[in-house]
Amino acid sequence: LLHFPSFKIEVDVPVSIEHLLAAAVGFNSGDIDTQQDVEASLRALAKAIPGLIVRCQHNQAVIKAVNRGVQCQSPTGTSEVKGEAKMDRREKTSEGQKEEEEKSQECELGAMKADVMKVLAQHSSQSVYPDLLSDMRKEVDAQLKAMQQDLEETEERERLKLVAANAKKGDGPSARDYLLGRQKIEVEKARVAIPHLLGMCNKVEMDLFSLSSQDLDEVLGVKEVGRTLDMATHILQMVHRHVDEVKRGDKSPTSICHRSALSSFLSGKVVGSMTDDATMVSTAASLASSEPCQWSTWRVEFGQAWSFLKSTSLSWAEMEGRMDEAAKEEVNMDELKGLMSEFDRSCLINDELRGRLSSRIHALANAATGNLCLACGERGSNVRCIPCRHSCMCFECACEVLSGQERESLTSMSFVSLAGSTTELSCFECDRPVANLVLM
Repeated sequence: LLHFPSFKIEVDVPVSIEHLLAAAVGFNSGDIDTQQDVEASLRALAKAIPGLIVRCQHNQAVIKAVNRGVQCQSPTGTSEVKGEAKMDRREKTSEGQKEEEEKSQECELGAMKADVMKVLAQHSSQSVYPDLLSDMRKEVDAQLKAMQQDLEETEERERLKLVAANAKKGDGPSARDYLLGRQKIEVEKARVAIPHLLGMCNKVEMDLFSLSSQDLDEVLGVKEVGRTLDMATHILQMVHRHVDEVKRGDKSPTSICHRSALSSFLSGKVVGSMTDDATMVSTAASLASSEPCQWSTWRVEFGQAWSFLKSTSLSWAEMEGRMDEAAKEEVNMDELKGLMSEFDRSCLINDELRGRLSSRIHALANAATGNLCLACGERGSNVRCIPCRHSCMCFECACEVLSGQERESLTSMSFVSLAGSTTELSCFECDRPVANLVLM
């Protein structure tokens, strides 16, 4: 049954072809009965022609899609020129680069295969490859049923949680609460659906994630599974956003460039001033351990972004450990400056550690010139008193007389005001009251 904007036409293709052959054979006949049969065949064809044209158009669309897939799978690539260029480049690239190219080609091929299935689903009346789509659906049928069952159970479980949470509110849930609750349900459904879809991608060697939500539903022959793709896109965008923050060294309060924030994110938790949705972060961390899939561009990009954040967190932890040791032990000036330079390049935000390392550098510089702290007589004086401007104490001795908030200010801002403070401090050199301290 072929569907048209304003009417439907039922086309029996074999019968229509018989009418076509009968009309062709008898069209020039001199027999009246034959001519009457030809007329009857032509009248029958007149009704079937629109449907046959649509069937032919559908066949053409499917053939074009399959040809594109064949060209993608060909060793020469999409074009002979590009293929030759790729071969030349491969001879010069390292093994790692070759692996990246192979992954890229597999993703491209997976997307092309999915595109073929999309065209088949959109042109259901085609007759060139009548069983291709149904065969694919049979291959993933068991996984599809398991996914649908998991989605139903997740929907019901999260719905009951939402009802229980709303019941605790005397005046009932607000519109905002309802929308947030629905979003949480969709994220939880994505948590269970995405691994199933990746398994299907591996089984049929195609990138189902490259399809739109509507196209995925049509290809799999089910409803509302495609919503998972929308949520997968949001999750990938969130991870990519944090990768960009690290690469550009974002210093904003909501940035993930604090190691504690990055470590929490990778463990699936939201802390401090992070603005991410807690359920999405938890789902992202869960998906990081999902089945690898070289056929899915989404999974490859997600894996690369997550690995970047994970390696960044490890490198930051290792660097913080070395900086902490350097701030405590006797380390020469060149090593300290090297660590400070590495810290500045890393985009990591750790004001407390930076202050300690900076204090250590200044102390060594002052000690080298004989300018020692008048309180301990051991470390170089690197804190200047205002208004007398005497540099007569080290950072450590200054912190001993300051309150917690004042120490934090001196550490993070290299400045602290004692105006209105309960802390009473006089310059160790001239005994004049101190209004401000400046860390040099």
